Amino acid sequence: MAEKAKKKSFIFNVEWQEILLGYPSEVRLEVYDAIIEYVASGTILELKPMAKMAFSFIKKEIDYNTCKYNDIVAKRSEAGKKSMNKRYNKDATNLTNDSKSNKCYQDATNLTVNDNDNVNVNESPNGDKVDAFLPEISDKPLKECYEELSTNSSWIETVVMNKRSAGHPDFTLEHFQEYLKKFFEKLQNEGEIRKSPKDGMAHFVRWLDIELGKSKTDMYKAANEQLLLSVKEDKKGYYQFLLYIKRQAPYCFSNMRLPTEEEFLLLRGKYGNEMFKSALRTIEGRSDIRSKWDVLYYAVLKQFEYQNGS
Repeated sequence: MAEKAKKKSFIFNVEWQEILLGYPSEVRLEVYDAIIEYVASGTILELKPMAKMAFSFIKKEIDYNTCKYNDIVAKRSEAGKKSMNKRYNKDATNLTNDSKSNKCYQDATNLTVNDNDNVNVNESPNGDKVDAFLPEISDKPLKECYEELSTNSSWIETVVMNKRSAGHPDFTLEHFQEYLKKFFEKLQNEGEIRKSPKDGMAHFVRWLDIELGKSKTDMYKAANEQLLLSVKEDKKGYYQFLLYIKRQAPYCFSNMRLPTEEEFLLLRGKYGNEMFKSALRTIEGRSDIRSKWDVLYYAVLKQFEYQNGS
């Protein structure tokens, strides 16, 4: 970043918190400190590998927003100067002390944007301030809106990372572009011809959540049913364990990879049946937990950590 002076405030995107939800608390704190230091002074702190990966996505968005902000400030400053020149039909630099008696006179520096840390350079029709970091609010032709969103690398990488940490580890940049194209085709088929980029981003993410949820439903059910049948005759203890999951946690049975026999023995030997049952009930009843995992063994271990306060 080019800024050297410390800023007094900045815009914290709520999506950054969503990105970091899947990380341990110490990693989140490390990233939060890095964000504040980077925005305030432009200094990049030394980070551990996990924190460095998470911060790299957020840094790109900070850089993008800062560049866009500076560009808007410069354009509005130039527009203010041109407007004054046109109004007085002469160059602003030719204003002399003689013209100060004119009630309309203002120093040229007062006609530019007040470039401070808290500036909001846009206003909505009702007079509310609109942050300069956000995409343009006005509607654009559908094709232009698609092109703007499909090339917004900072936003794209943030969404991809967020979806990967939310239980879709195979979701890639290529998948993102495929879904984005499908989304705009849907809008076109529904008769929409214009869309604001800001609204398009929010609408697409909501639609993507639904689509990814559809693709994930019952994705392990057939394989788990086959596993259950294959161990029915020879491995009674393991079979009863899997059957219990099927009956008591049907969502987990259909949408998560079941523990192997080795994992079952480890769970039973170290934690016992009651702790496992308690963890399983929690996972089955909490969609926010289920969305982060598609391997039941690891989800259970994480619940054990919470139960033990570690």
